[in-house]
Amino acid sequence: MAVAVETVIEAWTHILWVLLDKPLPNAQLASHGEQQQIPDRPPYPQEIQQLPDGMLVTINCFHHRRGRPLVLLGESGQTSVFSAAWRLPVGPRWLAQAGIKDTVSRRTIGVMKLNFRGLRALVTGAGRGIGRGTAKALHASGAKVVAVTLNNEDLVSLTKECPGIEPVCVDLGDWEATEKALGGIGPVDLLVNNAAVALVQPFLEATKEAFDRSFHVNVRSVLQVSQMVAKGMIDRGVAGSIVNVSSMVAYVTFPGLANYCSTKGAMTMLTKAMAMELGPHKIRVNSVNPTVVLTDMGKKVTEDAEFAKKLKERHPLRKFAEVEDVVNSILFLLSDSSASTSGSGILVDAGYLAS
Repeated sequence: MAVAVETVIEAWTHILWVLLDKPLPNAQLASHGEQQQIPDRPPYPQEIQQLPDGMLVTINCFHHRRGRPLVLLGESGQTSVFSAAWRLPVGPRWLAQAGIKDTVSRRTIGVMKLNFRGLRALVTGAGRGIGRGTAKALHASGAKVVAVTLNNEDLVSLTKECPGIEPVCVDLGDWEATEKALGGIGPVDLLVNNAAVALVQPFLEATKEAFDRSFHVNVRSVLQVSQMVAKGMIDRGVAGSIVNVSSMVAYVTFPGLANYCSTKGAMTMLTKAMAMELGPHKIRVNSVNPTVVLTDMGKKVTEDAEFAKKLKERHPLRKFAEVEDVVNSILFLLSDSSASTSGSGILVDAGYLAS
């Protein structure tokens, strides 16, 4: 009973300190299991760390109260700092007194940094655009990367830029060639199905050849490559993550893209079907659905300057997506940070569907 009363009194003491925006007295700094007495008044020592996922900045300002530490965590991209013990917001005055600058919590724009060491990733369509950006980000995060694409020149430049990436040159629209090239690819923990073609044709002029090519590359190859990789994951008894790069045109359509939009709509349901059947094997499957990204493929959609202007104005953020925006979503879905996410799609559409 006495312990419970002390705990309640201690909690209200913390609340009072926060409401008054006062520095916490009798503070201690704990680092790597060691404690060190520090002054009751600012400036307080602080330790700013980059965690393994590369995204969190931790400000270790521990309050000593009968050996029970109070840690304040600052997340990059946010300006809020919370007490892990009581989940109380800490006022800006206290931060200023503690010598913690507001800029500590602001994230610079760039590719998300996560730790994929010890994992092997396969990325299709890795020669350019989103696929290339994903392959480079995974390589930088410690993964062993297998880069698959049709153009050998793109693979050569990628391997020069990122030594250690394993290149595979194959036309994923060819079932037999794909089986030969990837049938013995070995263990894969992470798969990104990014390869796609966008053959622009008005609906009334769409040809059998364009339709078949679109579905063979954009949908059938996803089925084929995912089957190979998933069977390997199941045989090894490991959890895995698969990300299909779809598009917001799975939900809305643009002129001249009847074939492409159809393939992305099919990918949405294929992603859900894969997630349902592979889930019991601890394999997660998700998609990212970006708006126009100004890659070589995206530029085909925006060749008409007037159409591109009107399209951008339809986006509440008045912008198209950057390659890094899509790559960051892919990395999130591949990582354990999304461990309970499967069968879902992340819209990277600058708010387009909300308009």
